[in-house]
Amino acid sequence: MQTQGAHSPSVLPAEMPVPPSTASKRPDFFGAPDPHLPAAAPCPSAHELSPAGDAAAGGEAATATAATAAGGPEAAAGTAATAKGGSGAAATAAPPPANGLDAIITDHQVIRQLFHRCNNARTDQERLAATRDLVRHVSRHASAEERTLYPLARDRLPDRGTGRMLYDRMVMDDTVNKQLLDWLERHQPREGDAAQWGLHAATLAKFQSIEEEHLSREEAELIEPLRAVMTPAETAKLGKQWAAAWANAPTHPHPRGPTAAPGATLLHPIVGVIDRLRDAVMER
Repeated sequence: MQTQGAHSPSVLPAEMPVPPSTASKRPDFFGAPDPHLPAAAPCPSAHELSPAGDAAAGGEAATATAATAAGGPEAAAGTAATAKGGSGAAATAAPPPANGLDAIITDHQVIRQLFHRCNNARTDQERLAATRDLVRHVSRHASAEERTLYPLARDRLPDRGTGRMLYDRMVMDDTVNKQLLDWLERHQPREGDAAQWGLHAATLAKFQSIEEEHLSREEAELIEPLRAVMTPAETAKLGKQWAAAWANAPTHPHPRGPTAAPGATLLHPIVGVIDRLRDAVMER
């Protein structure tokens, strides 16, 4: 492994393997984000990041909201599930990823880019805006993985005991991460208060270190072993599931909500509807 630059906040444990297929992306090196995602670019939208896109998310939100009014949360959950598999224009705005494993690794690169934006912000307001985008993106990413990748690894890895251990570890990581994301979202330092800004920066650095290890371990110990046992049809199916889960995922951290299945599968689409309605009201 190459020596890491002085500006990089942390280094992975020496024993952490870097899969050959992702070595060029430097999963251990936050200071070198994907060159196709320049630091000056605005936070990518759901439409840019997920083939299902904002249209699918908006379509599901409207349908599920109507279902909630008519028949309660259970009806909303059923309606959201129908929308994910429907043939309407919103659900077919663009083809889903051909390979769900590659789509998840690509989204890991977006998270690394968002960390890069946080670390290279020129002003306090830029840093807060970058942190807000990071919190929202990782919240959606975690929810989508909890409903697609993690159960798949638990059930499909050849060593079922190891698969179960990895599933529990990934769920635990997400639980801890959501607590940190919730703190970052709820606490905005006072202007000119050096102590508060220092605490905010230290908490963001702590989250970055934990997330760095989580992403790299996930790529090495879940995604690459799954690549070895999954057929093209299975990875294509995962691509559809990932796009649908991204489209209806919560946009804020909910550390007290379910992280493991089946609770996550049932409740996350409903919470996602509420989050997007909240965002629409707050951002008018």
